[in-house]
Amino acid sequence: KLNIVNEVSLENYLKSCLTSQFHDEMDEDVMDSIAIVARTNALYLVNRKPHAPWHVEAQEVGYQGYALTLQNLHVDRSIDNTKNLILTYQDQPFAATWTEDSAGKTADFAAMFRRSVATPRGVQAPFALRDREKHHWSFSLSRQELSKLLQADKITSLTFNGYGQGYGVGLCLYSANAMAEHGENAKKILASFFPETKLQNVRAMESKQL
Repeated sequence: KLNIVNEVSLENYLKSCLTSQFHDEMDEDVMDSIAIVARTNALYLVNRKPHAPWHVEAQEVGYQGYALTLQNLHVDRSIDNTKNLILTYQDQPFAATWTEDSAGKTADFAAMFRRSVATPRGVQAPFALRDREKHHWSFSLSRQELSKLLQADKITSLTFNGYGQGYGVGLCLYSANAMAEHGENAKKILASFFPETKLQNVRAMESKQL
């Protein structure tokens, strides 16, 4: 089996991944927050196995190559504006992500994905909670679908009800946009969703370790 390993700079990696995920323009402080979260998670992935031949597989993280860089100036601006900035928890980058709408409360990443890693606890999201009822969803399965999935024929149907959108972990984009509209900057937004973390320059951290 032949494996092709593409070695890319962290900043170009982020520009490619975020460009494929964010097509519409967002508030600059929200996009800056996303860039910092993405960089934090990228360094967490690298630090898991620092001497491995490669750290991520392109299809799993949405990396589509260098050609996507410079295709979304809004994303590029945020990556450049926050260059080298990451969040640390217990002095280390951690598994970090975002969710479209937490519906009022985020969950601990480690608990949600059942991973034995140190991550910040979940938090209350007042703006998303305020509009929770506006974002109700319902999903139903028919008897035929249930029979196929569970091999059970005594259940007539099954309905799931919930609120919000996404995994409900990390940065709540709905709340972040509302906070930005009220004048909060990226640093304040990140502190609200990642308690007990520090915003640090990764280059400065590396210099201290040397």
